[in-house]
Amino acid sequence: MRLNKIYFWVISILLASGKLFAQAPVAGIALQNGFKQNDCSPHTIGLKSTSTGTISSYSWSISPGGTTSTLQNPVLTIVNAGDYTATLTVTNASGSSSATYNFKVYANPTAAFSAIPLSGCAPLEVDFTNSSTTGTSSTLNYHWNFGDG
Repeated sequence: MRLNKIYFWVISILLASGKLFAQAPVAGIALQNGFKQNDCSPHTIGLKSTSTGTISSYSWSISPGGTTSTLQNPVLTIVNAGDYTATLTVTNASGSSSATYNFKVYANPTAAFSAIPLSGCAPLEVDFTNSSTTGTSSTLNYHWNFGDG
């Protein structure tokens, strides 16, 4: 009977401390409110942990690029265009778990035009040459404003 009391006492202590059934956390990621998943450069993205369980540390890594954070809900700015993966690893004394979140940063279009001739008498006929680049998009929209109404 004495042995049963000792087992009961040990199990009671382990249950009270949470060590008997402690589990590793489960990682999860979502976008913070007010932020876009994909956007033009520079892209500011807010990520938040939706992880469950007891968590003692957060470790974020963005690849490519190597940006890191130990905040629970980081806000990061990515300048270079490309496809990115955010990896969150959450840890506690019982283990760790990781989750990933993909997002894109688009290259911005660049406006570039030349005109010939650059000056002359009215009415002046001018030829414009478009050297603009689309960035990541496949189309461009144009808005001309010559300042004359």
